[in-house]
Order: sequence, then C-alpha cells, then structure tokens
Amino acid sequence: MSVLRRFVAGAMLAALGAGHAWSAQATFSTSISVRQSTIKLGSPIRLTVTVQNTSAQRINISIVDPPELQFHVNVANAQGTPASLTEFGRAVRGESGGGIGFSGGAIRRGSGPCAGPTCLNPGESQKFEIVANKSYDFSQPGKYYIEVEPVGDPMAKSNSIMVTVATPSEWEQYLEGLQKPFALFISTPQQTIRAGSKPLVEIYLRNGMTHDIVVDQAIMKYDIQVRDSQGNEVPLTEYGRDLRKRRDQGGGRLDTIEPGSEVKSGIYIDNLRQPGEYTIQLARMDEDSKVVVKSNTISVIVTF
Repeated sequence: MSVLRRFVAGAMLAALGAGHAWSAQATFSTSISVRQSTIKLGSPIRLTVTVQNTSAQRINISIVDPPELQFHVNVANAQGTPASLTEFGRAVRGESGGGIGFSGGAIRRGSGPCAGPTCLNPGESQKFEIVANKSYDFSQPGKYYIEVEPVGDPMAKSNSIMVTVATPSEWEQYLEGLQKPFALFISTPQQTIRAGSKPLVEIYLRNGMTHDIVVDQAIMKYDIQVRDSQGNEVPLTEYGRDLRKRRDQGGGRLDTIEPGSEVKSGIYIDNLRQPGEYTIQLARMDEDSKVVVKSNTISVIVTF
C-alpha cells in the first residue's frame, strides 16, 4: 500500500513546551478495528482508531476535528490498487482544487506538563472514530484493505484490516447464512497459563437477525463449560455455582446490536487449578426463540 503523502497545511508534529526535542522513534502506536467485516453497500464504514502511549513518559495526544487531517486513511482493493479519493479525502491531504478547505492541526506530544483527557500516561490510550467512506469511494462491491497512518509518523502506522462491501442481495444472503438469532465466538490471548491463573475468555456476540437486537451482557446469561482432556466437566468454584444458579437473571449492560454487527465482552475462568489441557465452550439461550446457541471451543494448557 502506498505511503501517505505529507500534509502541507500545518498538520505538523510539534513538541509540547519549549526545549523538548522529538525522538526519532514513535512515542505512540496506532491500531484500528471495525465492528463488522461485512458491510452493506452504502453503509458507513466506521473505524475505531486507538492511539496508545508506548513511551515511558506522559504525553499529550491532541486530536483535531476532522481527525483525518492528522490520520490519513489508506484504502486499496483486493488487487492492491489504491481506491479513489473523495473530494473530502483530497481536501484533508491538501489536494483539493477548491470547494473544501481545511487548516491542519498538530499531533502534540512531549515530556512537558499536561493535564486533561488528552494527557496519556505510559500504556494509556485514546479512542476516536473515522468514517472511511468520507475519504474514499466504496461504491463498488468487493474486498478492501484499510490502514491508518499518522501524518509524519510512518513508524506509528496502524495494522491493516479487510472489509467486504456487499450488494443488498449479498448482504441478505450473509445474514441468512448466520441461521441463528445470534452467533457466539470466543478466544483467549492466554493459551498457556500457570495453575491457579485466571485466563480471560473474550466473547463476541454477532446479531444474525435482519433487525436490531438488545442483548443483556450479564455474565450469568452464559453457560460456561470447562472440561479436562478426558471430557470431564471441571468442578465449579463457589462463584461459578452462584452464576449458574442465577442464570435466568439479568441486570447487565444492555447493548443494541445492528444486523451483522457484534459486541465484545469477557469473563475470567477461575477453576483451572491443576496442570493439564482444558477446553472451554460457552452457550446462551435466545430469550425470544428459546434457541440455545453454542460458541466454538477453545483450548487452554495449564502448567505448574
């Protein structure tokens, strides 16, 4: 994918406070995600951009409006050909011949004093949204690869994600292919742990209907099955037994999920106290249809 061209209308990097020199290395990282990887033609492609302080000092990340002045979006089709910029996309890059004009802001960072929501301690992050359709033309169905690059900071370029823009008929087929009211997918970043540790299980719930659904994110709504290498269910802890008793109760965060979109939650598994290999699977009942939906199965290895 082609490297972003430097924006010339003042979107420059400036140190916070006099006398603070810039480092040759990026002091922050950029990552992007999208709530759904298959998107109906004409729908907005909403990117969640996360900027994280990767330095050992407090820094100030000041994002201007529109953020595309500081974070250029790169888009290419499945063949690697760059997509066409919109008038807005050309304007934020200083290429517009007229009609739209912007004055750039600065991504400010440095070791001087800072305060407020833009001040990030080491490891802290700030999130904001960019709608990719504003900068690029997605009028043709197909697969697109998207990344975001901070102006003047190629070392802080984001990961690349792929989205599929589907025609209305393909979109309906996609929703029908889900077959169930919702789909469950689980994963864990901790596939090998020490005995007594509590691995995080990340839960992704995707709406399989053609209309919005409201989901109670209370953990007791999930039936959590943990089994050893012989297929025997691992005894529940007191907390686990209490959750199972209260399975029909709610009271968690209510999330409204659009068709084809998903929400993320998580739970820590606390009954892996003996070395061995274990499998984890979740299930949840749809309140309306009474259909029980099961997740995929993941494995965790427990060592001494």
